Amino acid sequence: MNQFILPYCPKYHQLKWKSEVTQSCLICFKIKKGSQYYCPECKQGVCNQCIKPPLDGFYCGGNHRMQFMSNLPHHSCDLCGKSISQAYSCRTCDFDICENCRQLDD
Repeated sequence: MNQFILPYCPKYHQLKWKSEVTQSCLICFKIKKGSQYYCPECKQGVCNQCIKPPLDGFYCGGNHRMQFMSNLPHHSCDLCGKSISQAYSCRTCDFDICENCRQLDD
């Protein structure tokens, strides 16, 4: 069974799944009612439509598992150099790649 690595809030707290929430999403800003990923410390959430699951077996050059980060202000893709706010990321290596470059690796 694959382990699902949850994304982080903008303050890098790991998000938890909460089944009954009514609030605006940090990504799309739409008010959502129902289940979403939620940061109990910040009291903010991200709807499940804005969260992408991690890729099984996707690792950086340092052999760390990459995970999808949905809120990366002031970051750029380390492969193409484009400004990004969402990326597959290794925080240990400070390595981020955009979805377009990730698909080139497939």
